[in-house]
Amino acid sequence: MATWIFILGAFWVLLIALSASARRVDTRPSWPASGPVELANRLYCRVFHGLGVLGTANVRLAMARTPGRALIVVSNHKAGVDGLLVSAGVPFFIRWIMAWDMKMPGLEWAYEFGQLIFVSRESENRDLVGVREALGHLGSGGVLVFFPEGRLSRHIGEIYPFQPGVGLLIS
Repeated sequence: MATWIFILGAFWVLLIALSASARRVDTRPSWPASGPVELANRLYCRVFHGLGVLGTANVRLAMARTPGRALIVVSNHKAGVDGLLVSAGVPFFIRWIMAWDMKMPGLEWAYEFGQLIFVSRESENRDLVGVREALGHLGSGGVLVFFPEGRLSRHIGEIYPFQPGVGLLIS
């Protein structure tokens, strides 16, 4: 059972990293499969999960009007597939914020390729490397996506309190 959980988890992380990275084909032209991976993720999300996205044209227009404008996408987190759904719905190259304790061994190459930014959930850990990297990405007009609750909330209508780092990035 643990092997199947690891395989499924590895598949999700890989697909999220590849899907998020697909939007930067111009910076990694040597990896031609990124476009098809993004397309496959979008098709998967639309066919199997009924994903529909509204309003992305408004976001594109607002970002085009102000070059270098940053965007933070904040989403609740109800299931493991949420990362794929958000990646399929956001029309930009995105970087994910992820907790260190969620990092799975053996997938370092996927994390690096997807340019994930790792942060600590523990308030006593004052390591701000991930926060600085996230602020730098936003400062250059990048797009960040994260689940501010820091964990899955399984019950309908339930939203956990946001982790304190959310306010630091927004301010």
